[in-house]
Amino acid sequence: YQSATGTVDPGPQGRALLDDLEAARDRLAARSTLYGHARLCIHTANQPHSEGKDCVSCGECFVGCARGSIFSTVPLMSAWQAQGRIAYRSGLHVEQIKQTDGRAVVCAMDVGTKTRLELPFDAVFLAAGPLNTTRILLRSASLYDKPIRLKESQKFAIPLIRAKARPSAIEVPSVTLASAFIETRTEALSDHWIHVQVVPMNDMIATATKLPFRGVGGALTRPILRRTMIAWCGMHSDHSSWVETTLRQGQDGDLLELDHGHEPAALRAARTVAYDLFRKGLMFKTLFVPNIIRVSNPGSGTHCGGSFPMREVPKDRCDTDSLGRPFGWNNVYVVDAASLPSIPGTTLAMPVMANAQRIATLAPLG
Repeated sequence: YQSATGTVDPGPQGRALLDDLEAARDRLAARSTLYGHARLCIHTANQPHSEGKDCVSCGECFVGCARGSIFSTVPLMSAWQAQGRIAYRSGLHVEQIKQTDGRAVVCAMDVGTKTRLELPFDAVFLAAGPLNTTRILLRSASLYDKPIRLKESQKFAIPLIRAKARPSAIEVPSVTLASAFIETRTEALSDHWIHVQVVPMNDMIATATKLPFRGVGGALTRPILRRTMIAWCGMHSDHSSWVETTLRQGQDGDLLELDHGHEPAALRAARTVAYDLFRKGLMFKTLFVPNIIRVSNPGSGTHCGGSFPMREVPKDRCDTDSLGRPFGWNNVYVVDAASLPSIPGTTLAMPVMANAQRIATLAPLG
């Protein structure tokens, strides 16, 4: 965060949508609905570290930005490595962690030489991603054959038809990431926020739906494309499916088995949200199409975690304390989404980063 952030043009469709949302602001607020420009991690002009990377709205977001305008941690980490602030050890496969004589010991295998190493540290902050963090911790505690459930934020996509026809990103190159964020509560479901990201019609969507957008065919479908946008919606883990992980011992090494559960309640929840969006969309001249939704498969990997949830007072073997420390250990901290008690429907990256910073700040390293 900084005092002055850059701006990204949401394109003709996005601007019209935001204008209609603004016109319905008071009515939407009364229905527990907030909105605004999408919060995007994109380099913009006159911003720190954006030299040569500022977004030029070329419309190629989903196929790979040639300018590197979409934020990545790689340049930052590379700079820190060059400055000697961090040491990056590649080619090591972490198998488990143990606590010995008050120190955290990382047990790893050198994938090149197949030799095993034990690396002692004053503290270990574990952020291998929810699945690998779960694998490492299960092996560290020899918790074989114990099913561990990962929570996730189930996603679904829903098309929306706009009253106003505006040139799409196919015709007028513009950012094809989200134009607007909408946060809403569905009273018939719960008090949890539903996150809605609305993206403009673009080449990728048109191709996926087999709609022609060039030549004669494009001339025929253009009136439809100019009114069509897609909403990508996320629900709280209380209303979502789940993924179950189990660590098994095998002759060739440990294996992390994955299974998933299609919760019928998750599909019902998605439909409930879709019909609620239909009713609210009418307030800002937008027709959400609730009978045409595509629900993500469980374990699609977008937003998941909660396998070693933080608790004020840990009770279960796989609970961690309020600093993400598992198994009663003193100097191993889980700082990725595996330590979250639940998974919100809203965007997850910044809450995970904020929690990691909180743990790193409060961790007693002395």
